[in-house]
Amino acid sequence: MRLNDIKEAVAEKIAHQYQYPVYIENAKQRVKKPAFFVDLENVKIRHVMNDERYKVETIFNVYFIPESEEENINSTLTEIAHDLFFNLNYVKVGKQSLRGSGMDFSINDGIMTFIVNYDFLAIVVNESEEGKDKVEKLIYEVGVEDG
Repeated sequence: MRLNDIKEAVAEKIAHQYQYPVYIENAKQRVKKPAFFVDLENVKIRHVMNDERYKVETIFNVYFIPESEEENINSTLTEIAHDLFFNLNYVKVGKQSLRGSGMDFSINDGIMTFIVNYDFLAIVVNESEEGKDKVEKLIYEVGVEDG
């Protein structure tokens, strides 16, 4: 599992709920509004045990840009944010489910920003290739097991 896999899982969950485009990269082409943008804002990796375990903390921003300034746009944006609290509570990434936490939203200048964290434990595995120096590779180990 990679960080981009989590971003894609968030985008998929949103796309299943809404008929609006969901962008995960900077849209250089003209954006079709209304639209969602999913952005990985921050990642922290901290050593948590004496072995090779690390806690990976991610913060994702989900932006919703409406088509135009409607009269009751704040009500519409609040309703979408309310739905995201439930829709992004869990995301499936490969065989694992990650639980969203730290959810929050704000509305500024007619754009809704929804914040969600997906934190998990990881382990560093030393790999060697035909006599080359050992390479440390971050392997995501623990999410929330299905079942």
